[in-house]
Amino acid sequence: GSRKEIFLTTKLVPDKGNLTQRLDQCLKRLQTDYVDLFYIHGIKDIDKVTSQRDWAAEMKKAGKIKYFGFSTHANMADLLLAAAKLDYIDALMTSYNFRLMDDRKLQEAIDACAKAGIGVGNDGTIDLIAWIETKKSALCLRASAMRLRNGM
Repeated sequence: GSRKEIFLTTKLVPDKGNLTQRLDQCLKRLQTDYVDLFYIHGIKDIDKVTSQRDWAAEMKKAGKIKYFGFSTHANMADLLLAAAKLDYIDALMTSYNFRLMDDRKLQEAIDACAKAGIGVGNDGTIDLIAWIETKKSALCLRASAMRLRNGM
């Protein structure tokens, strides 16, 4: 099959050495020249992402990544709110389930990301591609959680 028919993502933690070298190793293992979406993984503090702004721009310019974002499982509402103010974040991966649907601050953060055009995906799902394409992340994420809540 054609590489253009596959949406590839990968993620790396920021504290384990040279990101460019590690991304190149990922690309080699994946036998491709680029990934569609690259995440800085396991973010607990927005400074770990803001420090990667120039790197992300460089990797996009080099054609190694198309979209840039981060994954988080902690401090989610604050991180999503902060991300919504950053013009270089394309997508986020976070933990979200029916237990978090009524968290008002988290809902406000998801809405802020949707307004900023940031795709928000639930860790472990593949729906993020559609969210990036349609820019309707808040609706998709809530619909996914509603299906979980209703046992669908």
